[in-house]
Amino acid sequence: MNRHMLTSLISPVISRFALLGILFCAATIGQTQVAKGDEVSNVPGGGQNASVAQSIKRPEFILDMVHHNPGEPKTESAFRDPHHLFRNGYNGQVTISLLEAAVTFDSLDPEIFPKDSPSRHWVDKLAASIEHELQAAHKAGIKLYPFTQIILLPKSLCEKYHNELYSGDRIDIHKPFTQKVVRAQIAEIFTRFPDLDGIMVRWGETYLVDVPYHTGGNPIVRGVESQVTLIQLLRDEVCVKRNKQLFYRTWGAGFHSAPDYYLKVTDQIEPHPNLVFSIKYPIVDFHRMQIFNPTLGIGKHRQLVEIQCQPEGYGKGAHPYYVGQGVIDGWEELKYQNDEKIRRKFYSESDGRYQANLNCLRDFIAHSNYAGVWTWSRGGGWNGPYIKNEFWCELNAFVISKWAQNPKRTERELVREFARENLGLTDIDQDRFYQICVLSAAGTLRGRCSYFAKNNVWWTRDDVMGGINEQERGMFDQVILDGVTEKMIAEKAEAVAIWHQIEALSRQLEIPDPAMKEFVVTSCTYGRFTFEIFEKGWTVMLLGTLGDKTGNYDQDRIASAIADYDRLWKEWRALKEASTSCATLYHSNYCRYIRGVRMDYSDTGLDSSINKYRNLLKK
Repeated sequence: MNRHMLTSLISPVISRFALLGILFCAATIGQTQVAKGDEVSNVPGGGQNASVAQSIKRPEFILDMVHHNPGEPKTESAFRDPHHLFRNGYNGQVTISLLEAAVTFDSLDPEIFPKDSPSRHWVDKLAASIEHELQAAHKAGIKLYPFTQIILLPKSLCEKYHNELYSGDRIDIHKPFTQKVVRAQIAEIFTRFPDLDGIMVRWGETYLVDVPYHTGGNPIVRGVESQVTLIQLLRDEVCVKRNKQLFYRTWGAGFHSAPDYYLKVTDQIEPHPNLVFSIKYPIVDFHRMQIFNPTLGIGKHRQLVEIQCQPEGYGKGAHPYYVGQGVIDGWEELKYQNDEKIRRKFYSESDGRYQANLNCLRDFIAHSNYAGVWTWSRGGGWNGPYIKNEFWCELNAFVISKWAQNPKRTERELVREFARENLGLTDIDQDRFYQICVLSAAGTLRGRCSYFAKNNVWWTRDDVMGGINEQERGMFDQVILDGVTEKMIAEKAEAVAIWHQIEALSRQLEIPDPAMKEFVVTSCTYGRFTFEIFEKGWTVMLLGTLGDKTGNYDQDRIASAIADYDRLWKEWRALKEASTSCATLYHSNYCRYIRGVRMDYSDTGLDSSINKYRNLLKK
């Protein structure tokens, strides 16, 4: 598929020139050259406010986390090894250690975990594992900041002191006894682990599947007032009394995304050298078609930027999906965020209520609030796809962490370095590899998201594919009303064309290690199958819904798309059977969340939507 064939698919909403600038810094091998040490890459998105890099010092924090799926065995990953992190320039590790459950509350009530009881043995065993993690991190030369859920408390304590802790069915942070309990919990944590460097606080999402003797939930029962109460308590116990580091995550409610909410909370908190607010870089979750988080770069507190390297809605490393260019220098869609037609398709704040102060990480690094970055090298979401090689996740983590250490370098330069060191590629193949990376971001945007419709941000996630039932209410009706059905179908075909090019480029790479060659090609083919199945599904759903409205079904195109859909699934399964490196495949149905426990599979999804029109054609 050549460049001219690709551009013929593009809607007038985005000019041919603009798209070529976004996608094909690389349509010709070696077209873009960046000398070693250059600050600004001559690639799309690159170079926004890049001159600030001259005066930027290494940030205080460059952290990483492997987030295991709740209820499943711990993820096998090189990033769990603190020596690996140290070698790659990280200075801190965030672990899913269940630190909050590793204390006995003996100082409060010795009967909570009676000695020699099964629950006491469980707590002691957990504490020993955390001590091992702490010693390993310090031996490697980095600090440890366990992910700490608040509020999570022993069931026995909650049962015994229910009236003193609860308001209705919620543990109430405003009750004096609740505050006493949380203070005792923090005190025991740092008494049991005196060398612990600090904690990363998670509130709101409390997972209980791995803690058989504990319960808990969201402590924010009065919005801003609860946030202020909890932060002040933790600041006092962690930062002031013990001189330990406190990272307080804003994820949840409006705190994460609404500048007015964020300031209402943080303006009431006195800054402290050990207090940092941790914030995801997008305004919603780790998705495309949304503005850079408008709470970054405001207020009087330092801020840590969270970046997911195995995005749960974008393949989870089963196929290439490169985030480095978008996070560092700005995603392509941000060029159009002031275009009213496109802005309405952004997943959040489409009314323009919030405007981003920044567009990318490069815009933020000179700000006094900037404290560093925190990569989620692995994890996020639930279930699969389960990958056998974390190569694509490692690429994203490598680029972000190395760039944070020295923002004078370009993300393109870092991608080339990664390809050279990990695949042994020559200069010309490094360029091909960079094309694969840039194209993966562009193809994923068009295949999963849209410039023409505000589809549900979670219509596909982890290893599930949603259908009509999983879309935004009225989305298909709006597409038909706007007269963009064919444009949206063409957009999905454009994504497939991009993925065909990615697959072709992967086959051209001369990788010395046959196993790595097989993996890279297989993962790129995996991506092509994913987005080709998406395209056929969208074609059936869009044309089917149009037929529902008009009574006139384009039977030939719908039938052809269904036949292709069936064929592609067979070929995708054959790829999985033939390859030793292939990730587990998606499910053609969707998921349902059992709160605090797991993500299960549902009876609805893409397959059920396809079957609706399959059965209609039979009639």
